[in-house]
This record gives sequence, structure tokens and C-alpha cells, in this order.
Amino acid sequence: MLKLKHSPCKKLYICVPNFRGWIEAPHHQSMLFVAHAMGQMGRQMVYLNPNNTILTQARQFCVDMALEDPDCEYVLFIDDDMVFGAE
Repeated sequence: MLKLKHSPCKKLYICVPNFRGWIEAPHHQSMLFVAHAMGQMGRQMVYLNPNNTILTQARQFCVDMALEDPDCEYVLFIDDDMVFGAE
């Protein structure tokens, strides 16, 4: 079983802006691992994947959404080609 430290974060926004309109399966699987780990820790996660050919606008959309949520404490941007484990 994966053991992660509990963080005091109320809600984490994970933002993966892209311009292609699709995300490859290995990255998607990584995000599923993270979502599962966050759930096990009792933490909320919001996953945003705006599709826009102008990445600066997609990033700004993510920031705007996070700022509108009073429970959001952190925003994490991840490239759509990154593959990683939950730890």
C-alpha cells in the first residue's frame, strides 16, 4: 500500500493545459494514480485540462478557476507528456 504524508492542503488544482485536444494514455494513468492517492489521504483534487492552441490563455483559465474557489490553496501545472507515480 502506498503511504504518503498528509498535507494540510484543502484542495489542489492540477492543471494540464494542452493544444492537441487529447492526452496520451501513460499521462492519463499517472493522473489516475495521483487522484487515487489524494482520495486515500482525504484530500480534494480538481483536474483541469483546457484545450486551447494558445497555451497562455489555457494557463490563465486554470488560474482564474483556482482563484474563484475559496478552498483552493495550491495550483500545480503539469505538462501533458509527463509520466510519473503518485509518490
